[in-house]
Amino acid sequence: TSVTADNTLATWDAQYPTAACRKASQDPTEYNAGDVWFSFVATGADAQVSACTTTTLTGQVHGDSLLQIYHQSVPGPDFSNSNMVLDACADDSCSGGLSEVCVATTSGTTYYARFWAFSPVSQGKFAISVNCPCPIASNDICSTAIAVPHNNDGDPGWGDPTGRLVLGATSQATTDGNITGCPGAANTAKGVWYTIIGTGNRVLLN
Repeated sequence: TSVTADNTLATWDAQYPTAACRKASQDPTEYNAGDVWFSFVATGADAQVSACTTTTLTGQVHGDSLLQIYHQSVPGPDFSNSNMVLDACADDSCSGGLSEVCVATTSGTTYYARFWAFSPVSQGKFAISVNCPCPIASNDICSTAIAVPHNNDGDPGWGDPTGRLVLGATSQATTDGNITGCPGAANTAKGVWYTIIGTGNRVLLN
């Protein structure tokens, strides 16, 4: 489900805290432009809330935003910060600084999505969608890795004009955990997989 909205005239609701997921290097007084709220009822174990299609659906370019997902501790008319439980937070998940998050849910529970702009410059039209369950990237696991083409030996480097640039994203990936052959701590970040056929020479992946 996707809806379009406009937060141009929205104000900042100061009773709710600034997102903990914002970049640590940013001034904490930023990200305080107009916020608006949406709700959805979960139908499964997780849900994806996304504003990543904003530029496609509305033409809004400066859509830098954040998302927080809440549910009520005690369902009812109390929407004060003390009764709202923060489930997830997202910042700069996709192009243009827009946000997207996959959140664990309980079927039948109502969740509330708080969407707000980085600054007044970022306020305007936007699109927000909810998908249950969260989509999973086609190359999320090793067995479904996407092949990356490469130039022939002696050709000058990699280049997009030749159609060899492969675009990817980890927003719809899951965590792999420990990977055989990769020493060190367990991988706690989301990842996607690619393959490349060797030529007997060194390969630069960039």
